[in-house]
Amino acid sequence: MAGGTSFGHDVLVIPGLRGSGPDHWQTKWEQAHPGFTRVTGIDWDRPDLGAWSAHVDAAIRRAPRAVLIVAHSFGCLAALKRASRTPAGIAGALLVAPACPERFGFEWLSSGARLPFPSILVASSDDPCIRLDRAQHLASELGSRFVNVGEAGHINAASGYGHWPYGLHLLNKLEVTAQAMERATHFEADPAANDGDARTVDERAAALRPGQAREQALIACGG
Repeated sequence: MAGGTSFGHDVLVIPGLRGSGPDHWQTKWEQAHPGFTRVTGIDWDRPDLGAWSAHVDAAIRRAPRAVLIVAHSFGCLAALKRASRTPAGIAGALLVAPACPERFGFEWLSSGARLPFPSILVASSDDPCIRLDRAQHLASELGSRFVNVGEAGHINAASGYGHWPYGLHLLNKLEVTAQAMERATHFEADPAANDGDARTVDERAAALRPGQAREQALIACGG
């Protein structure tokens, strides 16, 4: 990965409708990084949210370790539908140019609840598939870091996005955040594991208020 990040997660690639062709950044990333796996079994020409999310679920369950999701367009909704049922097995999500949820009858099912894993939502100011303000509102609903890349269309091959190094940079940041969250969560679950901390277990536990692990980890992601 760019920046030398050592990945501790599998990367699950979820394209949008019609899949990602040979010139799409998702395909380029898969070719450059053998550890990236594309979700399989999906009829790319049929936007069936239930079927897509079921295949995403199966791919996550097959993975030997927690996954980082890299989703585009309708693939973002499939990933979110799965996460709304259970976030298990997801370490983080890079959501790029999500399809407009209302167009496909999708609502964030965990009303009022944010994603329990770090996420970055990337949007364009002239995306024909979703308004910028709607994308920003969705990011707020999810608790995602919001990134506006300006006039970038649907952030796909047709918009000139092939290798997309900035996207890889964001994925690197997401991986760092996910690893930091896991370390912080492990510390909360087992404070005694930190042998270098001279405070008592009670003192260390009291120092971490609920949700602080997530807040501290998001700093690395700029959230």
